[in-house]
Amino acid sequence: MVTIWTASTDEALALMGDEVRLDAEEMAQAGRLQKAGDRNRFLGARALLRHALSEALDGEVAPGRWRYREGTHGKPVMAPGLPPLEFNLSHAGDCVIACVSQAGAIGVDVEIIAAAEHAGIVEDALTGPESDNLNRLPDDRKRAAFLQLWTIKEACAKALGLGVTLDFRELEVTLEPFRVRTPHGLLGHGEAFHIESRQVVIAGNPYRLAVATITKAASRASFCFKAPDTPRMAQAPAISKSGNPQDESS
Repeated sequence: MVTIWTASTDEALALMGDEVRLDAEEMAQAGRLQKAGDRNRFLGARALLRHALSEALDGEVAPGRWRYREGTHGKPVMAPGLPPLEFNLSHAGDCVIACVSQAGAIGVDVEIIAAAEHAGIVEDALTGPESDNLNRLPDDRKRAAFLQLWTIKEACAKALGLGVTLDFRELEVTLEPFRVRTPHGLLGHGEAFHIESRQVVIAGNPYRLAVATITKAASRASFCFKAPDTPRMAQAPAISKSGNPQDESS
């Protein structure tokens, strides 16, 4: 099960209190951020993560007890001695996302759509076939399709634990039919990406969201969307289906 918690920055900050407390290191990190907006997003994301982790275990571990350490390439991982849940965070604009996985490694990316409408397409992030597919689309659809590709690639890179060290051209995403290929063998034998990609509306603004988890090829990942004040499965259908298992020949 992969649980995706979505909130505005204010909703996430409202979780902070006697039960959801950040540790000294987190508060120090927040204090080093110069802009108030950046500090609030950081604090909100960490509060939402603690809430999400405890909810995943039905409160068996209190939110204030979670501790993390820096993993490979700087990706935070669970500290020793705590339940080995996989987790990841992303935020943009007024949107904060926290994902918790009991299915495998996880990555998430969210981008505000309004900002993308005025941004160009980053050709260096695309493979040849991806660029060709985008160029076949009408001009009014290209940026939206690129943003979907970008968020999926970012989520996959984070699930791999490689983040900004990964050349996005090592991942190839096809939207119709939907699949993720890894031409350079980034996944282990018998592993597969599963992807959730959809548009969400937070505080009145639309965002493009992508979540990637890595499981055994024969396994399926189920995705559940929640919000702090309405912890239940989202009813809106996903825009894209789960990703196909990696081609063993690639």
